[in-house]
Amino acid sequence: MENLKPLTHGEETLMQVIWKHNVEYLKDIMLIYPEPKPHQNTISTFLKNLVEKNYLKTNLEGRIYRYEISITKSIYKKVLLKNFIENFYNGN
Repeated sequence: MENLKPLTHGEETLMQVIWKHNVEYLKDIMLIYPEPKPHQNTISTFLKNLVEKNYLKTNLEGRIYRYEISITKSIYKKVLLKNFIENFYNGN
């Protein structure tokens, strides 16, 4: 898990929403996403990026994707902290 790709601010905000509410569908994300809400196409792009970066997995249900969390919030925080220590304190 140390090889997690970094998230943009928008991607991380979306993951925080997904982790907090455990939502699985784009329509549900759009309902609970905090204001100001990005356009639905922006959220779709973030979701696509999160799948490519292995933070989420997809399951096709008919014509709709259901998103599953691949990286838990606790794993993400551990990797962020480890990277911070390595980058700013030379691993000490």
